[in-house]
Amino acid sequence: MGHSFLGELTVFENMSTDISTISMAPCINMKVVESVMLNSKAVIVQAFGMGNIPSNNKKFMNILEEAISKNIIIVIMTQCYQGEVNDVYETGRELVSKGAVLAYDMTMECLFAKLSYLMGKGYSVPKIKQMMMQSLRGELTDIKKAKNTFTLKNSKMVQAVA
Repeated sequence: MGHSFLGELTVFENMSTDISTISMAPCINMKVVESVMLNSKAVIVQAFGMGNIPSNNKKFMNILEEAISKNIIIVIMTQCYQGEVNDVYETGRELVSKGAVLAYDMTMECLFAKLSYLMGKGYSVPKIKQMMMQSLRGELTDIKKAKNTFTLKNSKMVQAVA
């Protein structure tokens, strides 16, 4: 009944530690934001709600765009205990169009581990961004496969009105 595995166990040890985090706040110090974003290889931004950041704050957006232009990986996650960041709202779509990565439902610990592993592997920034949006080991809910995802097609309210 047991499974037979061939080969030896190998442990990957070249994990990157050049990852920082910023937790958004209404009166955040932009000098700190700039220093963190421009002196890291990846930054996890804990945003409000479903990934809302002060997109009307030109200083913040300029720092974000400069970091992305320098191939710094910017990942947007929620500060909320539960929930996810996605591109349902305009802010999420704008961030993706600028080159940020949305964390969806990954936790802070998951994001650190995943970024550390992918960066340690020496993958290119575009490949890391692509792999961040894929479930490698079950760490990310595949929204397209989730059974309880709300859509207009499966909404009983919409069917009742229609």
